[in-house]
Amino acid sequence: MTNKRIYLGVNFALCIPLIYKFFKWSYNPFTGDVIKPSINWYKKTFIYNKLKLEKDPVKFRELAGKLLNENVFAQEKAVEKIIDIISGYIDVWKVSDDTGELCTSACVITCIGDSGTGKTLTARWLSRLLFDEDMQPFQYVTSTSVEAPAVPLNVPKVTVNFNQFGTKQNDDSDSSNKTKELSPADKLFNEKSELVHQLSKNNKIIVVIDEIDKIHKNDPQDTILERLRDAKDTGKLRVRLSNEEYMDIDVSRTVFICISNEFRECWGLPKEDLTPEEAAARTIVVRDRSLVNRFYVVEFKNFKKYDYMGVLPLLLAPIRESYARIYNMDIKFSKDFFEAVGQAAEDKNKGIRGLNDFVMLIRGVLVRCRSENKISENRNPKEAKERAMHEVIVKYNKSKDIFSVKAQKNKS
Repeated sequence: MTNKRIYLGVNFALCIPLIYKFFKWSYNPFTGDVIKPSINWYKKTFIYNKLKLEKDPVKFRELAGKLLNENVFAQEKAVEKIIDIISGYIDVWKVSDDTGELCTSACVITCIGDSGTGKTLTARWLSRLLFDEDMQPFQYVTSTSVEAPAVPLNVPKVTVNFNQFGTKQNDDSDSSNKTKELSPADKLFNEKSELVHQLSKNNKIIVVIDEIDKIHKNDPQDTILERLRDAKDTGKLRVRLSNEEYMDIDVSRTVFICISNEFRECWGLPKEDLTPEEAAARTIVVRDRSLVNRFYVVEFKNFKKYDYMGVLPLLLAPIRESYARIYNMDIKFSKDFFEAVGQAAEDKNKGIRGLNDFVMLIRGVLVRCRSENKISENRNPKEAKERAMHEVIVKYNKSKDIFSVKAQKNKS
């Protein structure tokens, strides 16, 4: 009997790693680390693998439309155009799988618009939906500084320093000491780069090239865009090898999304009159019209006051719900609150990121309200029913840019 128990115990112990990998536990018993799984086993196995969205353009349209419109605020036209473009490519992929014909075009989309309007967020949600929720879009930060700017939602990023192409040339007259300067395209698309490494393993990814407008200073010939144009035309990406030769890799199932803050006319769209605040947030790049006309261009609109007024209640709803449940605080807002904050957000012109700054300030004044009125957490549901409900009025003074709160007990 003892030997049988030992035998069963050993077998169970050997099965623990398999069970852990299969069900994706939230706690790793071997390292003690708490793991936050991005998708559970059931969802990944029985939903994503059965849907195969990269082969079903109709199902992709349905789910992408719902997902993006719920998470990317006030950009219905831009979202619809992107879904139309990618749906067309999915249809081509499906025909290719059914007939065995080769795909001869990569999907290359340029998203233009002010900062904070949802360009990178859209790319991330598309990557999670189209290929695999565990997969993140690769973001190649193309600013000229070594320090990469902040990227929302923890999107993986790789800094490309365009001030350091090739090796420095020696001032000595001996030409043997001089090395050829690499173009930005060869620096980004070479066999040793992380991007090419990922594409070689699996070309079914979304590649995000952020701040494409800032490359132009170091890439005046637009060599990166030319390389992407050729990929769009042929489905092949030209990659530089260490022996200075080139080879082509298949990117016919890859979606490239370039993100820029340029004026719309830089990408061949009709000129539009902008306010001084809106114009200040855009950049001007002189590009070859015959080149930019080869790309799909999707414009994300600037947010106006009433757009912010529509989004703000959605951002505040979770706060109101949690404070009512945890602290018995009924949060309300003054009559002119949403209009004043909406106008302030429009003046700030930072998109949803700017609006989130206001939301954080509101959280801060609510914490101050809890401290001043000594409002503690509900310890159990029974205590929550017995405690008095605090009515909290939040106000905003636009001229002073100050939030204030007033709390009072209104019922038992």
